[in-house]
Amino acid sequence: MMKGIFTGGKLPGYIYKSHIDYKAARAVINESDSADNIAFFARLFESILRETSNLTEEF
Repeated sequence: MMKGIFTGGKLPGYIYKSHIDYKAARAVINESDSADNIAFFARLFESILRETSNLTEEF
C-alpha cells in the first residue's frame, strides 16, 4: 500500500500528518468499492484509538 503496487495509488498520498482522506485512500486497494462505509468505520476506529491511547502519533 505504501508503494502503490496494487493500483498505483500510494497510501501516503491520502493519509499523512494532518491530512487524512479515508474515502479516497480506498483507491489504494480496490478503487471506490464500499468507500463510504469503510471511511465511516475508519473514522470511528480512529476516534476510539485517540480516546483510549496514551501513545504519541507519528507517521
